Amino acid sequence: MTSELRISRRQLGVATGGILAGGLIAVGTRGHKSANPAASAVSPQSLGYTINVDQPGGAPGYVFFVSGTTAAHLGNVSRPCVLVVADKAGHVVWQRELPAGETAGNLRVQRYRGKPVLTWWQGRKQSGHGLGASYIADEHYNVISTLTPGGELSSDMHEFRLTPDGRALITSYPEVAADLTAIGGPRDGRVYNCTASVVDVATKQTLFQWDALSHIPISDSPARCTAGQTFDAYHMNSIAMDPAGNLVISMRALSTVFNVDYRTGAINWRLGGKRSTFALGDGVEFAYQHDVEMPDAATVTLFDNHYEGSRGTWAMVPCRPA
Repeated sequence: MTSELRISRRQLGVATGGILAGGLIAVGTRGHKSANPAASAVSPQSLGYTINVDQPGGAPGYVFFVSGTTAAHLGNVSRPCVLVVADKAGHVVWQRELPAGETAGNLRVQRYRGKPVLTWWQGRKQSGHGLGASYIADEHYNVISTLTPGGELSSDMHEFRLTPDGRALITSYPEVAADLTAIGGPRDGRVYNCTASVVDVATKQTLFQWDALSHIPISDSPARCTAGQTFDAYHMNSIAMDPAGNLVISMRALSTVFNVDYRTGAINWRLGGKRSTFALGDGVEFAYQHDVEMPDAATVTLFDNHYEGSRGTWAMVPCRPA
């Protein structure tokens, strides 16, 4: 095994947890590998390009990624999907091979009930989103909870965030009938009605749900539908909580961040896109953003893709009322 992990650009973008300072969980050893070590994602396959994560002076810790056919891969499932935790020398600490036909993403460490846990999304990919469930594994890598938003909703791959008080924030992409004439589509069209759910992890009870179609007109979307395809008007890709406990929701297709009242579901404010509540500072702009958070009441952080195909940059956006 070499000191370089070969990770494809597509895999790195979707499935990573990156490098976690201080390592994962002390109990984790190579004895917790999957039953098929030959499926290890760190073998030097032709996965795109090489990233040397073992640079002198680099942060300590493990590397988290998903090999094989991941949720970002748009082709047919061709290789087993494997969740991998490896050290910086390329040695596998833990891995989990998924059943045939399933993919995964969002592998990372979070905290539940004061302890570190490993979390990920697992299921089937469909048109840029996922249909599956959200998983939590304990310090022994045993799965202790599998969550969905309840009812007919499945968990999407974009967001599975645990809160300090034991709740989970989960995205879903239910497909519903909709009149698309406002954006040049058919009256009997179909749209992905992106939904944000808050679920109590211990009881699996859904505490709150908010769907885009009930609050945002389809005409707000700059995208145009394609005949015969379900319209992805919103593309919800992250959910977080602000310091007041309201939801901060990113809608990539709208290039807009929404702050939603957790009690009423009303939109408190919008940042970016059409009808922004705020005027951005001089030279500040963003589009097709990911990973929106509010570390304090006056700051929004996000990954700025800026436009389709862009590499993107991280941005901190100070705002003032328009």
